[in-house]
Amino acid sequence: MAGKKRKIDWTPRAVSDKIAIMEYWRNRNHSMNFPIKLEKLFNDSLELLSIQPEMGLTFSKSPNIKYKAIRGYRLYYLFDPQTLTLLTIWDTRRNLEKIKL
Repeated sequence: MAGKKRKIDWTPRAVSDKIAIMEYWRNRNHSMNFPIKLEKLFNDSLELLSIQPEMGLTFSKSPNIKYKAIRGYRLYYLFDPQTLTLLTIWDTRRNLEKIKL
């Protein structure tokens, strides 16, 4: 159902992931510049996915879960006609075998 914008829901895990990522980059760079840019990339991607969720790739461990790669991260999500639910933001440098969705 491309074209109709879905409501974007963040799971508590996704919110926690985002906070941890933003804090990591703020502490590493001693600046909020990169975390703000990264958050904008995440939000812009979610807005696009809310309209065209089928554009994401299918997660091999669960065919109803999709993901979109953003820089060194993946946004894992589910969707239905009304809602796109962000499950987690996964750092691709981590072992994918350890992901639990």
